[in-house]
Amino acid sequence: MGGAASDLKSLADEQRLKGNYKAAIKHYREAINISLRGRNTGSGAGDLPRGRLRQVVDAQVGLALAQRALGRWKDALDALEKASQHYTDTNDKPGIAFTRWAQAGTLRVKGDIRGCIEGFKQALGLFTNLSDDPGVGYTLCGLGGASRIEGAYDASFDYYIKANSLFSSLDDRFGIAYSYCGVGNALRMKHEFKEAKDYLNRALNIYGKIGDIVSSAYTILSLGLLYTMTDKYEMADSFFDRAQQRFKATSDTRGIIYVLLGKCQIGHLNKASVGNSDLLQQALQYANQYDFSVERCHCLKLGAILNGVTTDCYQQLGIVSVGEVLPLNIP
Repeated sequence: MGGAASDLKSLADEQRLKGNYKAAIKHYREAINISLRGRNTGSGAGDLPRGRLRQVVDAQVGLALAQRALGRWKDALDALEKASQHYTDTNDKPGIAFTRWAQAGTLRVKGDIRGCIEGFKQALGLFTNLSDDPGVGYTLCGLGGASRIEGAYDASFDYYIKANSLFSSLDDRFGIAYSYCGVGNALRMKHEFKEAKDYLNRALNIYGKIGDIVSSAYTILSLGLLYTMTDKYEMADSFFDRAQQRFKATSDTRGIIYVLLGKCQIGHLNKASVGNSDLLQQALQYANQYDFSVERCHCLKLGAILNGVTTDCYQQLGIVSVGEVLPLNIP
């Protein structure tokens, strides 16, 4: 029974890393159900033998990460809170650190950037105490991304540079690509477009070699935003199309919102207003449906600029506004 559950969790992890989130969720649930079989009638998961209970909790964490990737951050936070409590009760320090990191990333999806940064800082301390270098590296990347959205672009750059140095020492190719993308985006926000393009292309090259489609989609999106900022609208549109294909393949609604915002901007900058209001409306509907606070604010800001009004949504979220005129350098 334990072997079957472990095999299913491994399969689920593999599918999640490939971006097959719906399949991953199915296998995580199967692993959880198998692990729960045989417990006393009416008993809870806490009555399981310790080894099988750990299997259940680990699978629940993986399930939460897959749910988060599909935008279901509320379900993910609930599952991670329960997992965190179990790891705390059993003094499982690696489990505590990992769930703190996962919770912080989920708060980013929610749009709670202050809470996200605080969570990543806590995770960084935990991973550092464990001498878990990969954990430190990915947490630095998390801080880099959250700092960029907050508007602290220099801090974002520094976090990603530190992460890249660490991943390079570990020969972690995915981590190297991930941090290259972060460095590129920090430079893009600082309007250092030539250097930004170089780092983003470095990331895309490595992602191509390792066959990644999940994170590479955001790198392609970032290049589309960079080309928008440098008035290369036809090139930007082609990159948005490429990113959209990957976001659709992985059912990443949040990514699709950014594509819609990018295409809406290009339409207005090209004076081709036909269909642009529909793109913005669709993006806003997705943001409202999934309750993505940051992405909703981007939609409201673009709409406000196009209609000659203002919005204070960035101030409410405690992050820096993306600007007042097109094109918007969306972080």
